[in-house]
Amino acid sequence: MGDREQVRIEVAAQRSGLTKRAIRYYEELGLIRPTGRSESGHRRYTAADIRQLEKIRVLRETVGLPLTEIQQLLEAEAALERVRERYERSAATEERVALLQEAIASVSSQLRLITRKREALAQLQVEYEDRLARLRAALADLTLEPAGHGA
Repeated sequence: MGDREQVRIEVAAQRSGLTKRAIRYYEELGLIRPTGRSESGHRRYTAADIRQLEKIRVLRETVGLPLTEIQQLLEAEAALERVRERYERSAATEERVALLQEAIASVSSQLRLITRKREALAQLQVEYEDRLARLRAALADLTLEPAGHGA
């Protein structure tokens, strides 16, 4: 699919691994905006839109982020893209320094969100590892007891 080619929602759903309903819901939330509409009013999506949908799916299904946090990440990425465009157009060192500082602050914010999630998952992992160890110990205690002397 070329970057300029536009497809209907059915094709976007198939290519992104989402349902048409999910895509419409993400549009309502502002997570995605179709590039255009056909003459008959059907939503049209580009390859970039489909990549955005795939990213949302991965962040939600694989990483487990709630839609509010996905929206924060996507908004931060859009802001970074705007900063990058301004940086490329600017020749003034002062402005470029300020834009880089803005980009650093934005990426740092995204990284803090990811770090909090990773730490929460690490804590959950420890809890489940402890639970698994206790269950295995209980099983070992039961299977090592002489027959007929169980609880």
